Amino acid sequence: MVNSFIVNYNLQILTLKYNGEYYSFNLNDDVGDYWNTFEDMDINFYQESENDEPKVSLYHIINNGADIKNPISIKLDKKVGEMKYYFK
Repeated sequence: MVNSFIVNYNLQILTLKYNGEYYSFNLNDDVGDYWNTFEDMDINFYQESENDEPKVSLYHIINNGADIKNPISIKLDKKVGEMKYYFK
């Protein structure tokens, strides 16, 4: 089973496929370094500029904090839209 993500710059939505399930995250409020929590994981979407490749890492939550020593890197599936709508 392949874990992957799609970033839609026009809609500012990140869609994550993880362990056969789909999750959507609204990137409107946090450009460049986005964090959120789902199930027992923290997700980090990172892309500081249009020159950077988008990256997603997941971290298990242990004792109310993210296990930053053991990130799970998620493969980029595709980028949709124009980055100017995200980096405005």
